[in-house]
Formats: sequence, C-alpha cells, structure tokens
Amino acid sequence: MREAVVQLTVNSAEDLPLERERWNLKELREHIRTLPKERKVALAFVTSLDWADRIFKYHFCEARDALRSVPIDEDPNSIKNHELMFSSTDEHEFSMLVIRANVTACIHTARNAYDHLAQLCNVLLLDPPMSVESCDFHRVRRSLPESELRNKLDLLAESDWFQYIAAYSNTSKHRMLVQQSLHLSYADGIAGIRAESFEHDKAYPSHMVGDLLEGILEVKNQIIICGRTLNDEIIRGER
Repeated sequence: MREAVVQLTVNSAEDLPLERERWNLKELREHIRTLPKERKVALAFVTSLDWADRIFKYHFCEARDALRSVPIDEDPNSIKNHELMFSSTDEHEFSMLVIRANVTACIHTARNAYDHLAQLCNVLLLDPPMSVESCDFHRVRRSLPESELRNKLDLLAESDWFQYIAAYSNTSKHRMLVQQSLHLSYADGIAGIRAESFEHDKAYPSHMVGDLLEGILEVKNQIIICGRTLNDEIIRGER
C-alpha cells in the first residue's frame, strides 16, 4: 500500500495545517516490519490512523469554512441576525447542512480513531493480544501495563471533551442526531450556531459550534501525543 504520509501532525483549529508536533509513522512502520509475522498486522492499523487523520482534516476544514460563511453579526440584537433567524435563505440552509454533516463526521472520525489506536496498542503491547472482535479503546487501555502511555489514555478517557464526543457519537449513531440551530442570547451577548444539549447516560450541555470544533480538535490531537509516546515506549524502551 502506498505510504503517502509518514507523519501525523497536530493542528491549530484556526489555521489548518499548522505543524506543532508530529507522530513519526515512518519509524513506527519500520519497527513493525522487524517484528514476528503475527504482529505485522499492526501495519494496517497504522494506515487506518494515517487516513483517519486526513479524513478528519477534510471534514474539519469543511465545517470551519461553512461556519465562517454564515453571515452572523457578533451583536445578537442586530437586524441582520433577526433576518437570518426568521427568513432563512437556501444558501443559509445549505451552510447549516454542511456544518451539521461535517461536525458529525469529525466526531465519528475522531472517536473511531481511538479504537484504531486501541487495535494498534493491542497488537504491539499486549501478550497475548485480545481478539480483534473484543478489542476496543476502554478494554485495551485498562489492560495496558503501568506506563506513561497508559496514564495519558486514562486521563483522556476521563476528560470532559472525550466523554462528550463519545456520547455525541453514540447518540447520533444509535438514537438521533444532535440538533444544531442559530442561537441568539441577549442576556449573554452571544450569537452563533449552537449544538444543542442532549442526554446519553447523563446530560451533556449545549456548545457553540466554534467551541465544539475546538474541543473535537483537542481530542483528535491527543492521538498524536499518545502516538509519540507509543513510539518512545516500543522503539526506544521509554516507560
């Protein structure tokens, strides 16, 4: 399989792609090729993470650009905002569709990528590894030996944004889509597109879509940080 991208990049939500830190996939692939045959299935999981990163960037940029295209005034009392709320145009409706579709795709891609990472850690770090069918993010992280990687995955799993994204993904896949709408708050002085609150085991708050995109990006970027730690542990023996 063609290896077009050898490093995954941590990006800024404001200006993709802005390089900050990288996960060196080239050295990881080279290391995996030295392992016994039964461990080389890990190459497929590296490729999945590589593609998930690129798919995420595509959907993130589409959502961000569509959000910027909606003509919302920062002043919730402006006439423009009231006109937008009560006399929506086809162009506005299409922008809302693009935002909804790509935010949902970002969330699914980011959350699914952690199961891909779990499959990778399962093959490389557990002996014996779990079956593919029984392997998921939470089972694998709980089974890992004490290490910096285990600590990072545990902290991530407990974070508000990871739990929100996991609940949003499950809700939209199995129950209903989380609603989005134009939100004007005169009391708070806020105007923008908002993802509404929902329930999945517990109540999750509403978020302005700009803030939500930042949160999704924060969770996705932790894969890069964890991937760098994985390289350190299995290639350089750092625990």
